[in-house]
Amino acid sequence: ESEVEALVSELLRTQDGFVNAERRCREMERAELAASAQLAEGAQSFSTHGAALSAELAAVRLDEEQLRGELKTTRAQLLRSKTESKRELAAATVTEQRLRSELMAAENKCSMFESEAPAAREAELEIRDGLRDATES
Repeated sequence: ESEVEALVSELLRTQDGFVNAERRCREMERAELAASAQLAEGAQSFSTHGAALSAELAAVRLDEEQLRGELKTTRAQLLRSKTESKRELAAATVTEQRLRSELMAAENKCSMFESEAPAAREAELEIRDGLRDATES
């Protein structure tokens, strides 16, 4: 009988161990399902976030291309403006030189007239005196 009791006792312990093992197995299955759900949710969130980042990157690249185009256009405009400014400066320099030459010629004429003015006044006075003498006589 003591052998039967020992076997029954061992059977009960084994049964308790089996029940505990089943309970732990169910708990682990529930934990695995929860982890799997969290993993799926995380993967979905990562996928959504990745898609948003990809869209944002595409928009940034588009902006970059537009800015590069604007930069090329601006550089071309600046180059044209610089070339036009150089032409205008060259033309203004030529005009300035021509005007300086004309001014020097005018100044020379003025000097000549100024130097001839006293002689011309004297000649005018002589002519008037001559006319007055001729009229008086």
